[in-house]
Amino acid sequence: MFSDSEALFRFLVMPVISTQIIFSVMIYFVLVRKQISREYQYYVIFLGCLAYFLFGRSLQHFSEPDISQGLLYSRVFLLFAIGMPALVIGASLHAGFRKNAYLLLPPCLAGLLLGAGYVYFMAVFRGNLEAFEWLSIIPANQYLTTAHQLQTLAGFILLVLPCSLLLLRSLYIGHKSNLNLFLAGALSFALLFFLGSANVIDYGFYYTGSVFCALCWAYAVFQNIRSIKGKAALLKDELFYQIKTGSSAKNTAAKNQEIAQLLSRLEKTSEGDLELYKMRVRDILNRLTDSTIEAGGDSASLLSRHKQQNNAIDESQNIHDVSQLVAKEAAQFSNLIADMPIKRNLAQIEQAKDYMLHHCQDNLDIDTIAKQVGLSKGHLMRIFKEHVGQTVNQYLAQIRIEKSKHLLKQLSVTETAFAAGFNNSNYFNTVFKKQVGCTPGQYKSTLQPPSSEN
Repeated sequence: MFSDSEALFRFLVMPVISTQIIFSVMIYFVLVRKQISREYQYYVIFLGCLAYFLFGRSLQHFSEPDISQGLLYSRVFLLFAIGMPALVIGASLHAGFRKNAYLLLPPCLAGLLLGAGYVYFMAVFRGNLEAFEWLSIIPANQYLTTAHQLQTLAGFILLVLPCSLLLLRSLYIGHKSNLNLFLAGALSFALLFFLGSANVIDYGFYYTGSVFCALCWAYAVFQNIRSIKGKAALLKDELFYQIKTGSSAKNTAAKNQEIAQLLSRLEKTSEGDLELYKMRVRDILNRLTDSTIEAGGDSASLLSRHKQQNNAIDESQNIHDVSQLVAKEAAQFSNLIADMPIKRNLAQIEQAKDYMLHHCQDNLDIDTIAKQVGLSKGHLMRIFKEHVGQTVNQYLAQIRIEKSKHLLKQLSVTETAFAAGFNNSNYFNTVFKKQVGCTPGQYKSTLQPPSSEN
């Protein structure tokens, strides 16, 4: 058991705290980062081995001697042979190196040899294993020294050297601050592990120092989540805005190019993960379909089209195909949305015409008509003149004159003026003569049948 409070703190409390933080980071990689990165699996392997290495140290003090020794051999071997190489591979992929045999084999072979060597020499020293005949001349205490030397060598070759080189490279390039946090955390543990194994400092310090490594990784996770979500959200909003603003014949090419660039940037935030990219573009198409329906688009045709595009996205097997499909769909939406205000304006103009036709006899003004069709006075005046070629007042006067032609058959000029919606007969006479070419009285006389002679 632990002999004093300092040992309790260093070999039980701190490793347990570090392990808990490490497990939180592992959960992130398994549940979140898995969707967006190719190196997550290597980080998970390293974290699992590191958590077992740290927590296993505490378990040794509560176990029987045979189990305690088994825990020692297994946790060191797993860290050397699997955990450390996995960290090197994952960080290298994170830094932008290609995955190939030259990247995978050296750290794996080195870790396997160093891990097996440590277990062999430590097991011989503890009497759990017979020494090879050709090594039997080595003094017993030398086996322990050799095991510690291999541990020191593993810390340098598998942690300190690669993490230092990768961190220097990342700092020199000047990007991937998230990677810098991961490497800094790993390097802090690597240095403490190396110095502790070399007896430069008390080896227990790397159990305490593992908390700093875990905190660096946890902060990197927080930054990564915020960065990825923020970038993706901004890109999706910008893409949604670009598509929703529509395009005219003059700027269609520029609009399509901007959409293609935004899709490319959104693809980069997905870091090659097809399913994540599909999820993000589906979200954009969902929002576009919904907003287009709300804006007055035909819901049946839009929903049918949306279903077809989602099926096509599901069947796509690479990001390039999905990008091409979404770019085409985005262009279609852009054109559709661009046409919708025109169609909506035409519908509202027809609504205004119909209202004037059935209420021309009333005391109408532009404010009343605009209110009936749900537009502002200025907007109605602008689109009416643009699409009809007449002002609202000119069109209303035309309707009233046409109505008055029929009323003159039965009513006097004065009665017709008020029945058609004119405020006074003088104004009626002026407008009628301007549009018809004669006064209302003259027009009425043409409607009277000629008298027959007896």
